Amino acid sequence: MTDNNKSNKYLSAKETMKRSKYSPSISVIGATGSGKSSLIYSLINSSIAGSISCGIGDTNQTTIIPCNFMFDLRIKSNEECAINLVKKIFDKKAVHVRVLENLSELFVSNGMDTEETIESIDDRWFEKILEPDEASYHLGYIKDIINIDDFKNAVSKVLNVIENAEPDIIERAKENKKLYGQQKVSIKELRRIAFEELWNQNASDSDGNENMACDYNIWLDNIGKIISAKLEDLLKAFKSDDEIYEMSIDNKDSRSVLKELFDPFQPYSLIVDEITLACRPRAEFIKEINEKDRIRFRLRDTMGLTQSGIDNLSINSALDIALSSSPDSILFLISLDERDDVITDTCNAIAEKILKEGKTNIPVNIIFTKADRIIGNIINKSAENNFQLTQNDYDKNIAGAVEKVEKTIEKYCEKIKNTSSKWLSLRYIDKNIDPIQTALHNTNNKEKVVNFTPSGLYLYINEIIKETQKMILPKDIEDPLFVTVHNYNNPAIEIKVDFEKIPGILNALQYRLTKDKSIVNGYTINSKYRLSPRSVSCYWAKLKRGIGHTTNASVYGNFSINMKGMLSSILHKYIQEIDNLYSTGAVSTITDNLCDNELQKIIERFDPEGKYKKEALVGINPSILESLSDKAIQDQIVYYVFKSYFKEPYGYYRIIDKVAYNLSYGNEIIKEKLVDEYNSYYDYDISMRKLQEKFKEIFESDEFREILADELGKGMTELVNKMIIVE
Repeated sequence: MTDNNKSNKYLSAKETMKRSKYSPSISVIGATGSGKSSLIYSLINSSIAGSISCGIGDTNQTTIIPCNFMFDLRIKSNEECAINLVKKIFDKKAVHVRVLENLSELFVSNGMDTEETIESIDDRWFEKILEPDEASYHLGYIKDIINIDDFKNAVSKVLNVIENAEPDIIERAKENKKLYGQQKVSIKELRRIAFEELWNQNASDSDGNENMACDYNIWLDNIGKIISAKLEDLLKAFKSDDEIYEMSIDNKDSRSVLKELFDPFQPYSLIVDEITLACRPRAEFIKEINEKDRIRFRLRDTMGLTQSGIDNLSINSALDIALSSSPDSILFLISLDERDDVITDTCNAIAEKILKEGKTNIPVNIIFTKADRIIGNIINKSAENNFQLTQNDYDKNIAGAVEKVEKTIEKYCEKIKNTSSKWLSLRYIDKNIDPIQTALHNTNNKEKVVNFTPSGLYLYINEIIKETQKMILPKDIEDPLFVTVHNYNNPAIEIKVDFEKIPGILNALQYRLTKDKSIVNGYTINSKYRLSPRSVSCYWAKLKRGIGHTTNASVYGNFSINMKGMLSSILHKYIQEIDNLYSTGAVSTITDNLCDNELQKIIERFDPEGKYKKEALVGINPSILESLSDKAIQDQIVYYVFKSYFKEPYGYYRIIDKVAYNLSYGNEIIKEKLVDEYNSYYDYDISMRKLQEKFKEIFESDEFREILADELGKGMTELVNKMIIVE
């Protein structure tokens, strides 16, 4: 990078937040105990780190709101930061499904007697509703406001109706049994299904008006109001018209906001879809890099692994979640404290996923953590007197211990292709009191000391960032370009796709999505059996993350649906390369946010030999060429620069992946339609069926054609602007 491509300009945290989607993104995956929280804390500057809680040392901690950490050297001070909240309608059905499951079980176990059921509802039982075992949400902090007596009063009316219903639960269970023929289904399970049916019948009348469950629905909705009021009170000192809150850590209110928002046991996951924190990285990290490079990157905590351990299912789920966010690279943390077979299975699962997703070409990087503990254990076993270790024991055995760790990691990684790996401690001790660092110095193995210091982490993260950025850039371009724009809120370069120019592609896509029975039957529900409330709730949660869900219920109806995956396959079939869009004249490149000088800088960087200039101007009538302004000629050259760029597989797969997610949930118009449909019904079975029918309705609409073209343009715009650093 030349000196004139470096910058000394600073931006506000809010300004960097607004451009965060144009920064290289890294999805971080790690099970509890792998050091993921330590990694994040090591990067957040010391002023901010003291005010947030990421769960270090809390092995049962579960962060359930997806978090992005936007690090940007263009932010001037450590004290300055910005928070962006992506809010959602109160997810009452996430709570209701726990009520329905636990209450039906309690009602049946109490002989379907309302009075005895109500008497059985105590604080211990109510805790199952407030703090479910799988930590899908947390309400414990507001349990004093969510009154248990109000809950009892609210459900008693519905239970009375269910108890006295004709036919009753027993008769309904017998009728339901006939649906399953010779299949073995427990009476208890059949009665639970009958309970759900009766509850749903009494949740609303035939006109959709609230009926006997009115008090309960008020109680449930009130939880959302309580959480919303709590969040509003927390943020009352900060004004924002776009959900981006700029603050200084010097301010007491700012510290309170950060502390509470990043407390994993707060109830905000029910009204907040995502949190992004933008701040300057830690000073120690900056010392390891060239500050004038103005590095910016975004870490995404994907939370894909269980908190109790890791297995193939959770590993694949974590990778699916990480990939669903369309990251530019993935960072996987694996603790060397795990059993050998667990680590081997983890690496095999990563290798299989990389092979399956090979065309996407997303780099996967692995940090093997807790190396200090493993080396300490090896030395302990090798010591002559392991009752009391001495520095001499460390000096004598350190070389062999390090070699053993490195050979073990080499074995773990032998099946994983195109992956970088590093082993680190992530637990940092002063070199004067660390026997491992002392032993490495004493035995002339000083090059390994860095693995036990923050420098080792920072150098590797910097390497990942630079390689990630390089993957995004055109071939033979090493570094992003600094430019100045007229309007910081807009992209430096915008690409648009005109839906009216691609009718053939859109017609084929819509036909496949709405008329092809093999596709339509794959995403709509045709089962005669009721769907499990838990299955529907899980599907909805996964849909929002961009992954599919497969059920294996023995009693309820089953389904296997992956909307993003299905859309991705069809998009690949009918848009086989981005050049298909260019060939129809549908793609336009807009550079109005750049002055002529800045536009020329882009041309000089991305077309140093004038190759695209020749292509752009070939065949143009000389008399017309003479009448063109310099800006018009520059625009034409830039158009050809990026037309050529999008011929490369990397850009194509990144765009299609992003568009597939947005068409399945991410687009704001589609999201609003899906959320409204899902929340319009109390019955989970009906909700799921109607939700999937809504997809078909969306796909059939003229609006969908515009949305698809718009998302293609946005995906291309995002990728192009990741090559540019605006100052």
